[in-house]
Amino acid sequence: MQNGSQMSIGDWIQVIAIVTSLIVSLVSIIQTQKSLKITRETIESENRPYLSFYIEYPEKQKFHKFFALKNFGTSSAKIDSITFDKELDELNQMFKFSSLINGAIAPGQKYTSYIDSDYKETVNICIKYHDLNNRNYEETFELNTDIGSSLIWIDEETLEKVIDKSSSKIVKAINTIGK
Repeated sequence: MQNGSQMSIGDWIQVIAIVTSLIVSLVSIIQTQKSLKITRETIESENRPYLSFYIEYPEKQKFHKFFALKNFGTSSAKIDSITFDKELDELNQMFKFSSLINGAIAPGQKYTSYIDSDYKETVNICIKYHDLNNRNYEETFELNTDIGSSLIWIDEETLEKVIDKSSSKIVKAINTIGK
C-alpha cells in the first residue's frame, strides 16, 4: 500500500497528461474565440455601408464638375450629418447637402451636386452615418475641386473629326507611296 503523501510514477504521468490536456483545451478555446471574433468582424465589414465623397467629371459634360456622394457598401445607411471645413461655392454653401440629412442611401446609390466652375478649393468633408444595426461611422474626405483642371477634354464629335482627318491623311500617304 502506498503512503497518502507519495505519488507513484503512474500517478505523475496521469497528472501530467491531465494538465497537458487542460492546456491544449484552453489554447483551443482561445483560438476558437479569436477566430470567431475575426469572422464576425469580417462579416460586419463586408455587410456595412461605405459612404464616400468624391469629385466627378461626367464624360458627356466636359468642364462640369460635381460633388458626388455614393454608397460603395452592401447595406443601406442613414446620414446623420455632413460638415465642411470651409465655405463651398455659392449654391452648395446655401444648402450644404441639408436635404440628405436623416435620409437613407442604398447600396450603389449616388447623389451629386453641381460645383461652380470658378470654385477651386480643397475642402474637407466629414460625414457621419449609421447602418441598420445603429453602428455609427464617420468618414472625412479631402477633396480638391480643381483636380481635373490640367486634363485635356475632347468631346465625341471632335474626336470623330480628328479620326476622319487622320485616316484621310494616312490614305493619301499610302496612295502617294503606291504611285
